[in-house]
Amino acid sequence: MDRDDILARIEKRIYTKSPGVFLLLNLNCKNRFGSSLARLLLEDPGKLYKLITDTYRDEITANFIFKDLLVKSLATELGYPDMADSLYEAALKDQEKYKSLIQDMMKGTKET
Repeated sequence: MDRDDILARIEKRIYTKSPGVFLLLNLNCKNRFGSSLARLLLEDPGKLYKLITDTYRDEITANFIFKDLLVKSLATELGYPDMADSLYEAALKDQEKYKSLIQDMMKGTKET
C-alpha cells in the first residue's frame, strides 16, 4: 500500500465518522507539530494521544477518541480491524511495537 494513499483513506474514514473531531484535531496537529492527524497516528501516537488529552482534558474522552475513532479507523483501513485493541495497547505502552505492527500491516503481514 502507498503511504500517501493510506493517509488519505484514514483521514477520510475519520472525517466521515466524526467531522468536527477530525477538523479540530487535524488543525491542532498541524499548528502544534506541523503534521497531519493521520501522519501522527501512523508515526507518533504518543504525541497524538497527548494532544488529544490536552485538547479534551478528560481521559475517558481521550481514550474513546483515540481508540474507538482513530486506532480502529487505522486498523480497518490497513485491512486488520481485529488488531485495533493490540494497536491501542502498543500505542500507549510500547511505541516500537506499535510501529512494527503498523509496518507489518502495511506489508500485508501481522503479528498477534
